[in-house]
Amino acid sequence: MKKLFILGLLCLSVLGGYAQDDSDDWKIGGKHYQEWASKQMCTEVCGVRFGSSYETAKEILKRKYGEPDYIETNENTIVYHYKSYGGMNFTYISFDFQRDGAFSYMNQCVMGYDCKTAEEAKNKRDAIWDKARSKYTAWSEDIDDNGFKYYKSGCSPLGGFGNGFVVDVVKFDEPYNGYRYFARIMYGPYNYVQEDF
Repeated sequence: MKKLFILGLLCLSVLGGYAQDDSDDWKIGGKHYQEWASKQMCTEVCGVRFGSSYETAKEILKRKYGEPDYIETNENTIVYHYKSYGGMNFTYISFDFQRDGAFSYMNQCVMGYDCKTAEEAKNKRDAIWDKARSKYTAWSEDIDDNGFKYYKSGCSPLGGFGNGFVVDVVKFDEPYNGYRYFARIMYGPYNYVQEDF
């Protein structure tokens, strides 16, 4: 027993010494922190980098998915239905853009499933989350106003501590084509247009 106790103290002292030698690298701006943070950043989705122009994004998406669904597509949104990403077949994918008068920036992407029941929506939400969380080590969860669990993770491509995405369930006030819920992953919106005085 005495040997086990001494071995435990030895291990703790080695780990403590390593942590002290390396502690500055884990501070914000330190080498280890920067490497970790860069892996948490949401920089692109479906092959399109956040911040890309509408024209660039549309060309990339047309090569990947074909022509967008023009009924819902306009100068600020590109929409697809029944497309696959990351091994999941979503019923809806939209790419949204922010404009400053001269330029456009892809600042949001929503991918999700139309669901008829709350149980179906929870199952789809959990399937999305299981897939998404494998890439990101830092995340949080909470309960929304409708009693549904939601998850936040990743970091904004603009830097800082803003969330990269949320995985949740949206409950519609009125059924939409027979669907009452929407399980989704929503990247953004990220604010590329900074209007300061």
